[in-house]
Amino acid sequence: CQSRGYKYFAAFRARRSRRSWVIFYKHGHQHRLVFKKFLSNYHASYRQYPTKIVFDNDGKNISSGVAAECADHGVKTGTVGPGGEEGNPAESLILALERKARKYMNDAPHLGEGLYVEAVRCADYMINREPNIQNFRHRSPYHIEKGVPPRTSHYLTFGCKVWVHRKYDSRMKQRKHKMAAAAVEM
Repeated sequence: CQSRGYKYFAAFRARRSRRSWVIFYKHGHQHRLVFKKFLSNYHASYRQYPTKIVFDNDGKNISSGVAAECADHGVKTGTVGPGGEEGNPAESLILALERKARKYMNDAPHLGEGLYVEAVRCADYMINREPNIQNFRHRSPYHIEKGVPPRTSHYLTFGCKVWVHRKYDSRMKQRKHKMAAAAVEM
């Protein structure tokens, strides 16, 4: 996942709605900062902290800083033993993100590997808005959380050519600039 200097990403999934969050980071020692960012995002979405966080790999990835962060916010921790894709929701999310991002990159070979991070972000955005067979009435995580289906009229194919209007600037006339759609603005 080396794009823009990022080497790692952490994936989180809410148990009830199956909403996912992906946070990229550059250094392996940044676990605590990544976890703080996730807790902040979760709190902004739900106005509360999660009651329990389950870590994969039998808790081998839980650093003392992450454990302290959980304790500071009253979050219980647990672990999931190795059980393959079926028994480990974190691994299945990571595999789904990677498959979808690889498909986006293969469908747009003209973009090059430099936009892999954007492909993963786009995959996460789409996973949160696609119907999920495990959810009630096959609803998307977005639909479960917001109560309405997501709008789809703004979706574009990853890597397609688009025109972007830049706002008028007194130094230059307003012009259209050609770019490739690589990221989804949330």
